[in-house]
Amino acid sequence: KIQYKKFWEYYSETGKFPEETKELIWWHKNGQKVYVEHAYTNIYNDDGTVFGFQTMLRDVTLQKGMEQQMMRMQRMDSVGLLAGGIAHDMNNILTPILTGLQLLETRVQGKDLQRVLNLQDIVWRGANLVKQILAFSRGGTQERSPLEIAHLMRELATILRETFPKDIKIETTYSRGIPLILVDTNQMHQVLMNLCINARDAMPDGGTLSMRAEAVSLRKKDVVNILDAQEGDYLMITIQDTGTGMSAETIEKMFEPFYTTKPQQKGTGLGLTTVYAIIKNHNGFLNVESTLGEGTTFRVYLPVLEDDANSEHFHARLSRDAGTSIQEQQGKGQTVLLVDDEEEIRTMLSDALTMRGYDVLTAEHGEKGVEVFEKHHAGVSAIIVDMQMPVMDGLKAIEEFRKIRSDVVLIAITGYLDSERFRKLEQLRVHAIFSKPFDIEDLLLKLKQSHS
Repeated sequence: KIQYKKFWEYYSETGKFPEETKELIWWHKNGQKVYVEHAYTNIYNDDGTVFGFQTMLRDVTLQKGMEQQMMRMQRMDSVGLLAGGIAHDMNNILTPILTGLQLLETRVQGKDLQRVLNLQDIVWRGANLVKQILAFSRGGTQERSPLEIAHLMRELATILRETFPKDIKIETTYSRGIPLILVDTNQMHQVLMNLCINARDAMPDGGTLSMRAEAVSLRKKDVVNILDAQEGDYLMITIQDTGTGMSAETIEKMFEPFYTTKPQQKGTGLGLTTVYAIIKNHNGFLNVESTLGEGTTFRVYLPVLEDDANSEHFHARLSRDAGTSIQEQQGKGQTVLLVDDEEEIRTMLSDALTMRGYDVLTAEHGEKGVEVFEKHHAGVSAIIVDMQMPVMDGLKAIEEFRKIRSDVVLIAITGYLDSERFRKLEQLRVHAIFSKPFDIEDLLLKLKQSHS
């Protein structure tokens, strides 16, 4: 309420009315909260004297919502920094455990082997949990790498079956040998999760949510009715539900910022906008089909990697399936420099490399690694270097290694890597980047390929 008595008392003392702006909360008749900016200002005569005051009411609900979203984004940035630190420490703990279990796998049989394999699964579950934390807290980073979508779909389906209502059936379908895509895995996780959550909300009484992935080749006749579509070879990801469906008006507006059909406090209207932005930023596009009462189908199209990259990946995978063993000799006396500040990681990786026939030099930080490389640079064929280390970090060390010998094979390993440092590593022509914990076979395979 406007306190007129206070205003007139102030006017009698000063010749002016108090000027102030307040924020009020009103309630719309439909039950929604409305934020109102209430401002009081003086009205002046031509001679500069005040003869009255005016009030102005302005609906600032949208502005308030944007401010709240900005605050949430800032909080998420802080969570992302915290999650990055936790991820680095957790992955440094999990890496020597996993490597040790993979070494032990070659030395046991029967029930003991099954126990070792079960423990490996537990370690991978821990590593995937760290990745999920990063996926939700670090959506803005751009760390693109080749991805086999089936792995992500399996991981997501497990999460959905554990968290979605039991009357929603989750189905996944993908053909063997589907092509790789070059994407930010965290953002792809965000895209699929958002579409699946929307599908869940469209099935309040239960139904079926299906995810499919397949390779498609689009020609001119196929793209004429799809916005932003281009001819070419794509991986098509289909998210389909049997829910309530959408009207034509909703389909037309669904990618607009802040547009939502969900009740207040249940949706920001930014989910599909973000999905659209991520897909477009990956040079892809999407198509939507929906019928009221019959469900909705989203089709996401992402360009596949070039044939050479896909062939190399699947050749490597099939060769491992054919029986590659960590005990096979591949190093043939080649020398590898291993630089990591975690003693347990140095020990386990050294053992694995030695078993493959490599001679191993070690260093506990970047500065020491540079000293060792300066002394033995002619005989070192590859350097494996951690990114987060005291004294001299991995990025600076790699720059120094390149100055000493430009042709040396460089492999980066990291518990957590932001997008800026990722780009710098690409500029320094690093042969591979492995996120801890990693499969030791993948590291050994990359070493073999680098020297072939």
